[in-house]
Amino acid sequence: SGSGSGSELSRSARFVLGGFSGVTMWALYYPLDFLKSRMQALNVCSEFAARQSPQDLSLLRIIRSTWHHNGLRGFYVGLTPALLRAFPTHGAVFLFASLTADAWGAGLAFAGE
Repeated sequence: SGSGSGSELSRSARFVLGGFSGVTMWALYYPLDFLKSRMQALNVCSEFAARQSPQDLSLLRIIRSTWHHNGLRGFYVGLTPALLRAFPTHGAVFLFASLTADAWGAGLAFAGE
């Protein structure tokens, strides 16, 4: 049973697996994305950045400030919309990528026969 290919999975199973992989990825990665976005926002506002010392705009300073004001929860602000978007997006990408790989593989097997 099973040659190890994804073709044994139904389309709905592929979608669900892709969705859960996307949700897992975002749940683990989100604090880093939050910090990246916070640094970008601080650097874009040149008027604000010009009044700050380089230490005030540092990654460590942003981490300390977030932790001080909101604790661990502060690093996850906005996670719910990201997860709601992640499930269908990653599910669709995984489904269509696996269907494309199956079609490509079937085409190669047919051409080789």
